[in-house]
Amino acid sequence: MKLDIMTLLVMNLIVNAVSAWAMAVIWRENRRQYPGIGYWLANMLLQTAGLALILMRGRLPDMLCVLFANLMMQSGAVLLLAGLTRFTEAPWRQGRNIALLAVFTLAMAYYLYAAPDMQARQIIVSASIILITGQAAWLLLRGVAPKFLAVTNLTGYVLVGFVATSLARLVFIVTKPAGTQDFFNSGMADALAITLYTTLNACLAICLVLAVNRRLLADVGALKDKLEILATHDALTGLPNRPLFYDRLAVALAGARRQGVQLAVMSVDLD
Repeated sequence: MKLDIMTLLVMNLIVNAVSAWAMAVIWRENRRQYPGIGYWLANMLLQTAGLALILMRGRLPDMLCVLFANLMMQSGAVLLLAGLTRFTEAPWRQGRNIALLAVFTLAMAYYLYAAPDMQARQIIVSASIILITGQAAWLLLRGVAPKFLAVTNLTGYVLVGFVATSLARLVFIVTKPAGTQDFFNSGMADALAITLYTTLNACLAICLVLAVNRRLLADVGALKDKLEILATHDALTGLPNRPLFYDRLAVALAGARRQGVQLAVMSVDLD
């Protein structure tokens, strides 16, 4: 069975567009509490726009459909990483990724105009995905505080999937070049890679939504614990207050009655 790359790209475009819509809803509800979500939304919008430009190749100049489209998609991946660092409150330097985008643009321009080579451009794109999503996967699985691991681990595994897919594609391009400069007829390897990318994009959107929900539940649980402490302890000294004393006394009295023993309470008044 032959997989049509144009059709697969359209499917990827639809998945990214739906994901962007879902992320826009999440962003609208939680943008003040979790500022990193806006970066995730920007990533999905850039991915969608980049795919739309790629599909317009032949109707628009190559600068838009190849160079600018791929730059938009790689920039979106950098924004995804930036959003994850904000969401997890993790320190992460983005200067190297700005430099990476500059090198990416120059290399893509060289193999588009100076020495046209589609396989070289595919290698550059795959390597860039590995470098950027690899950082994001490492951040979520190893670089976040322990309290965030349960929130971010699923997203981290999906990003590992992006790295693995890009690495496999990179190896295949190097060992078995397609022998054509027409991306839409580049063969089964690219078709399978696009299929995997589409699936991973859908999984990524789901995992990001789950991460927000898990973070909300964790924050609600922490707030509940904090309110419970405030209700049972003195705000100034942090010592147990009278309501907590009465609660513990009631428990002790009930236990004494069940066991048929006596209970004594000693009070010390300190002025």
